[in-house]
Amino acid sequence: MYNLTKTSFETVFPLLRPGDLYVIEDWAWGHWEEFRSPDHFWAKETPLTQLVFDLVEAIGSWQESSGPSPLIASVSVRQGFTVVERGEMDAAGLVAFKLEDSICRAKRPGARQ
Repeated sequence: MYNLTKTSFETVFPLLRPGDLYVIEDWAWGHWEEFRSPDHFWAKETPLTQLVFDLVEAIGSWQESSGPSPLIASVSVRQGFTVVERGEMDAAGLVAFKLEDSICRAKRPGARQ
């Protein structure tokens, strides 16, 4: 589930040491035939694909000019799992890590504010 997995990631990931890996398994379930049926009990759940997109956006949002090394060093997406590498950023001062705070999104044309 998206919200549960994201909350787990935001809680545990900052506690890892730089270079450690965090693995998200079965992220692609939302694309698998058995889960796409409208009457499946996960049909209304946000697929984990959204979390993978969020992680990619976080990686793309960091620029050297924006400060120290990011908390997320790399994201590797595979068919059955995604690997997130812990970056060098010192997380000691983080009160609560929120993935959204690591993402810079441009306004989309026609999007409401």
